[in-house]
Formats: sequence, structure tokens, C-alpha cells
Amino acid sequence: MSHWLTVQQFLPSMIKANKGHIVTMASVASFVGLPGHADYGSTKASALAFHEALQAEIKHVYGAPNVMTTIVHPNFVATPLVEDFKGHLKSSGITFLTPEQVAQDTVAQIFDRKGGQVVVPKSSGIASAVRGWPLWLQVIVHDFLGANAKRMNSK
Repeated sequence: MSHWLTVQQFLPSMIKANKGHIVTMASVASFVGLPGHADYGSTKASALAFHEALQAEIKHVYGAPNVMTTIVHPNFVATPLVEDFKGHLKSSGITFLTPEQVAQDTVAQIFDRKGGQVVVPKSSGIASAVRGWPLWLQVIVHDFLGANAKRMNSK
């Protein structure tokens, strides 16, 4: 909600100048929800839907092609949010990004004057394809994630 309110304040002047860049911070969880974290995943999926609609609206409704929109989808970042289950994730082979790594890729996108989606690390981009997979295959992915979540919560 706060992102929407902030965009609402700045977008009119960006459209008028046909210049600006709106960055939405989401997560790889935008594409594949993690069991036990439905609240987090749903807010990130909502951020993705907002970004996609905003991008089309700026271009087609307002005719401001030089107002860029970027959404950033980092995988696990070493922040206090993951502190409680960081050990389990590390033992599962998951490596953590630093906030600086995410910031570097985000700033590079802005300086390149390109809009779009940034997945950090790039190898996590496969997660964006899951929604296009057949439902039975999506269920397998969610079952796998659910089994890992159950193991994590039992420790």
C-alpha cells in the first residue's frame, strides 16, 4: 500500500516530464510462494501485478514511454527477515545475497535507463517460468517446497 501511495504522489510529475524511474522491490517469491510464508509471497505477487499494470498504464494510457518501471526479484538476502531460519537454509545449500549485491544490480538497471524485471541472482530467473508450467508440475514444485518447509519448522 505504501508503494502505491508513493507512486501516486510522484507519477504525475514524471508523466508530465516524460522522465523518471519507478523501482518496485519484490522477491523470487513473487513467482513461487513458499509454504509457511503465504503472507510474504502474496504481498510480493501483488507487487508484481502492480508493476505489470503500472508499466502498461504509463505506456498506453499516459503515453510516457520514457518513464521506466523496474521490479527487482532477489532470492534470499542476508537480512533480519531470514535470521530465524538462515541456518536451515544454509544447510540446504542455499547461498545468501548481500543487500549490496541487490542494490548494485538495481542501480545498474536504473543507470542503463531500462525498465523491466531484474532477478538476483540471474540463475533464479527459472522461478519466473513456474507459473507457465502445467498445473501438475507446479504441484510437484509446491510439494517439494512444502516438504522442506515442514523439515525447517520441525527443527
